[in-house]
Amino acid sequence: MINRSDYNSLPAKARYSMIIGNLLSLAIALAILISVWKILHIFPIPKPVFFWYKCIGGLVIAYIILLLVLEPSLGYKRHQYRINDESIDIIKGIFFIEHTVIPIRRMQQVDISMGPINKFFKLANISITTGGGVASIDFIPLDQAEMLVDNLKNKINERVV
Repeated sequence: MINRSDYNSLPAKARYSMIIGNLLSLAIALAILISVWKILHIFPIPKPVFFWYKCIGGLVIAYIILLLVLEPSLGYKRHQYRINDESIDIIKGIFFIEHTVIPIRRMQQVDISMGPINKFFKLANISITTGGGVASIDFIPLDQAEMLVDNLKNKINERVV
């Protein structure tokens, strides 16, 4: 069992970013589904196509609404990270818990990114590139993210020199 007392949790404003992001996803999905629905009514389409369209569209909307409810509560609580001298641990997930451990010596590149919603809340995502792939720590306060990235880049440079 993992002792999570030394892990960092997300700031409270990360919940708002999650909610707004999921609301935008829901609005975009609804706009696409309504547009396709209007187009399907223009042409003579068999009834089974409408049935499957309704089923698939309903599942997409239900999934986004489920994320809208679960991500700001359960996903927020489970999303934690820890950075020490040896490794970076990231725990996140809603339905499936993902625990990623990245050894400091394997890191090759560290980047900061912000979308428009995170930029509004002054949150950033840290991307950590290794030889095996990319991991990210999401919804970190911008000032803290910049400090973490500088420290991690210094560790990468120390290893190279």
